[in-house]
Order: sequence, then structure tokens, then C-alpha cells
Amino acid sequence: MTMWHGIAAQLSAALGHRYNILEHEALSITPEERHFRISDGQQPLFIKLAPRNQLERMTVGLRNLSALKLYDKVYFPSPVCCGIAGDQSFMAQEYLVLQATDASPHWFSLGAALARLHRSDEQAMYGWEEDTYLSTTLQPNRWHKQWSSFFAEQRIGWQLQLLREQNKLDPEIDIEGVIDTVRRLLIHHTPKPSPLHGDLWRGNCGFTQQHGVLFSPACYFGDRETDIALTELFTRFPDGFYGGYQSIWPLDPGYEQRRPLYNLYHQLNQFLVSGEGYRRSAETALMQLLAT
Repeated sequence: MTMWHGIAAQLSAALGHRYNILEHEALSITPEERHFRISDGQQPLFIKLAPRNQLERMTVGLRNLSALKLYDKVYFPSPVCCGIAGDQSFMAQEYLVLQATDASPHWFSLGAALARLHRSDEQAMYGWEEDTYLSTTLQPNRWHKQWSSFFAEQRIGWQLQLLREQNKLDPEIDIEGVIDTVRRLLIHHTPKPSPLHGDLWRGNCGFTQQHGVLFSPACYFGDRETDIALTELFTRFPDGFYGGYQSIWPLDPGYEQRRPLYNLYHQLNQFLVSGEGYRRSAETALMQLLAT
């Protein structure tokens, strides 16, 4: 049985009807996975392929999509199933025809929808019901009552420990000292625990003719500002997005000061996952933190 036949059999079981893959079109390749559009002639689907040992990451990603889709505030693709076929793990979800991102008229409404998502839960603690994945990096989400401790320990401290294990961290860096600094900087900041996308950059954002769409979440309950900060780290979202967000739930005072700290988490992860080309930006951001 070929890989595609194996995937078709599992899709048939998940969909409740026979699904024969009549076409499969390669869309893109990342260092972590390959993306395809498949179709049985009637229902196209989007497929992610990764090595067999990545099934857990795929399965957690599918559950993340399911969880955020239940809030019905931002459009997420409908998840279908995950599985193993040959030497590959796969994840199947709704296929969407996307339009040009920069010129989309839906940035304002996407920002407003994200604000509604952030406001849509009464969770009392920070964390998630399971650990999730930021790209291919395991993201711990043990429940915590204090945001300062959660972010210091399970975000910045965790990344630094992973970098040390890979011999990428300056041996003079005191991880516990950095954790204490982060905790001190956030100790008086007690945001509402919001359901977060967790990896909100341009590559995980798209538009149909009708609305904005978000992809590949790395869920947890945390400070909504972490989602907004990441939209400004690489290629900043258009002004309309922030106008839409602010129209529903204006950002708190002090966001501008917290933004570099929140983005340090993603800069450290980029260095961890993508290598030496990102060392300088990660180390510069870390040194700026330690100088505060």
C-alpha cells in the first residue's frame, strides 16, 4: 500500500465516506514538513507530511485547531484527522483558497476577531490542558496562578535550558538569574488569561474572499499581548489589523515595554530551531533584557 493509499483509508474512516485521492499537488516545503493539496474530485483537503516520529506534534496541532475553532471568533480551518502512512506522519484539514495577503480588505475584521477570541473565556489560570508545540519545540503549559512565574519559567527559562543542552548558550549566562529578572519585570502585571494562538506571524495568517484565517496555533492561556507582540516582530501586520483589535479591546498601558520581553521567547526559539543565522538577534535581545 502506497503512502497516499494509506492516507486515503484513514481519511475515509474520519470522514465517514470513501475518499479516493485522485490528485495530489505539492504546495510548499519547510524544514519541518511538506504541504499538499489533495482531492477526490469533490472535496479538496490540505495535508501536512512530516517524518513518522512527528505524529505527536501533528496530533497536538490538530487538537489545537479543534480547541480554538470551538470559540467561533476567528476562522480556523476545520481539522479532519492525523495518522501514520508508511514512514510519514500526516495531518489533514480543510483546504481553503487564499487571496493576496497584503491587499486584503479583511485586516481590520481579523484584528477585531482576534480581540473577541482573547476575551472569550473565564479561565482563572495560565497554561493549557497539555503541552503544545512552537514549530517543532515542545512548549510546556503546566497550570500556574502567576503570569510572571509562568512566562519566566515555562517560556524564557525553558528556551534557555534547551539552548544550553545544545551547547548554543554562552556558559556565563545564569539561567536562574534570567528567570528572576523576567519574573521581576512582570511581577505587577496580572493580565486576564486569554486563549492564545501562540505563534501569530504572517506565515500563519491568510485570507479568503470572505474573511481572515489563522493557521497552525500553539495554544495556551496567557497574556493576549504575547500574540500582538509577535505580529510586530518579523513583518508587522498592516495598521488595519491593530485598528480592528483596539476597537474591541484596547491594549493595556505598558505594552510597549513588555513587547521586547515577549518577543525574546520567539527569538530564542528561532535560534534554537533554525540555527546560527539567528544567534545575533537572540543574543542581542537577551543582553538588552539583562541590562534592564
